[in-house]
Amino acid sequence: SLLSAAVLMFAYDKWWPSGQPITSLAVLPINPISTDPVVGYMAEGMTETLNNELGRIEALRVISSQSVNKYKVTDKNIPEIASELNADAILEGSIQGFDNKLKVVLRLIDGRSDHQIWRGSFDSEEHEIRALLGEVARTVAAEIDISLSPEDSAHFTRDRELSPEAFRYWTIGNHYLKSLEDDSFQKARDAFNLALERDPDYAEAYAGIAQAYLFEGSWAGTKDANLILPLAKETAEKALQLDPGNAEANFTLGMIRRYEWDWIGAERAFRDASELNPNDTIGLMEFANFLIAVGRTDEAIEIATRAVEIDPISSTTINELGWAFFVGEQFGSALDEYQRSLRLDPELLQTHMIMADFYIHQHQFDKAVPHLEKLNGLAASLPGGALGMLGLHYGLIGQKQETERILSRLLEKAKSEYVPETAFAYLHLGLENFAEAINWLEAAFDARDPSLFY
Repeated sequence: SLLSAAVLMFAYDKWWPSGQPITSLAVLPINPISTDPVVGYMAEGMTETLNNELGRIEALRVISSQSVNKYKVTDKNIPEIASELNADAILEGSIQGFDNKLKVVLRLIDGRSDHQIWRGSFDSEEHEIRALLGEVARTVAAEIDISLSPEDSAHFTRDRELSPEAFRYWTIGNHYLKSLEDDSFQKARDAFNLALERDPDYAEAYAGIAQAYLFEGSWAGTKDANLILPLAKETAEKALQLDPGNAEANFTLGMIRRYEWDWIGAERAFRDASELNPNDTIGLMEFANFLIAVGRTDEAIEIATRAVEIDPISSTTINELGWAFFVGEQFGSALDEYQRSLRLDPELLQTHMIMADFYIHQHQFDKAVPHLEKLNGLAASLPGGALGMLGLHYGLIGQKQETERILSRLLEKAKSEYVPETAFAYLHLGLENFAEAINWLEAAFDARDPSLFY
C-alpha cells in the first residue's frame, strides 16, 4: 500500500506520562539538517502542514504557528516553551532530503515533565509526503489517546500522491505568504502557480493564491479590492472544487463574502472553516472580526478568546480580542489586552494605532500622543488606510496641521499607488470638512471599500 511505502522505517520508544491527560500540543519548527534553502522551505512547509493536519482534531488544542515560530531559534528548554505556550506536549523533529527521498525524525515530549512520550523515524519518497504527514497525525493522536472522528480518519488516510516539485514550490509560496511583506504576495503567487504547473489538481496551491490575493486587497490595502477580490474568489472556489474540506479556502471565501456584504454566506463559510479546522487562528480571528462588524460582540469575544488560547504570544491575535472587548464596551478588558500585546511586541504598529484610538475614545489625549508620534515617525512605511486613520487621530486631538500634512502626503502617494477612499474620508473628518468626508464615504460605498463594514 501507499502507507507501507511511505513509512519504511518506524522506531518506537514510548513513555507513559503519570496520569495527566494531554489536550494541547505545540509543533515546534522542524529543523532542516541541510544548508540547502529548498530543504529549509520544505521544513517550514512540513511544520505548517503538520500543524494544520493536527489542528483538524476538535478535541486537541494545537498552538498556532504564529506563536510557535518565535521558538525557531531559542535557548529555552521544553518545559519553559510548553509553559509559555500553555501546551501540555511538544512535538519536535528534523528533516533531511536527498535524491527525492525524505528522512523525518519526530519526538513527542510531555511539556510538564520533559519526558519523551514517543519517537518516530520515517523514510519516504517525496511524492508520498501527504500520506506521511497523515500517518504522523494519526500516530500522535493515538499516542496521546485522542479519538478521531470518522471524517478525520478518512482525511488522514487519503492516498493521493503529490508531485515532489509541486510540494517544493508550495513550501516556497507558503514561506512568502506568511512573511506578509510588501512584495511577498506576488512572490507567493508565482511559487504557487509553479506548483500548479507540476500538479494542476493541487488544492492547497489554489488556496494559497486566493489568500495572497485576499491579503493584498485587505490587510495590506495596497491593491484595489474590486480588482483583487474577484481573483481571490475564483481561486478559492477552485480549491474547494478540488477539496471541499480545505479549511483555508473556506475561511478565505468567508472573508470575500464579508467584503461583498453577503453576511449569511460569509457566516456559513466561516463556520465551515471553523468546523474543518477549529485550530486555525487566522480563520478564528477573521470570524471574530466578522461578528464584530455585524454587532454580535459577545460571540466575537468568545471566538477571539479561543484564538488567543491557541495563539497565546501573538500580538496581532491578542489585539483582535482587545478590539472585540473595545467594541463591546468592556474597556478595562480591552486595555489589558492591548497592554499585553505591547509588552510582547513593543514595535508592532497595529498596537500603537489601536492604543491611540483607545485613549482618544477615552479623551485621554496625552496618553494617545506617544503612540501617534511612534506611528508618525514611520509614516513612510504605512499603507494608505493607516495613514488616513493616523491623520484622523491627529485631528481629533486638535493637531489639525499634522492632519493637513498627512493629507498632502496621501494625495502625493495616490498618484503612484492605490489608496482606499476611506483614507481620505478619515482625513476630512479629522479636518471637520464633513461635506467632503461624505463625498469620499459615498465613493467608498460605490467601490465597496473593505474598511466600510467596520
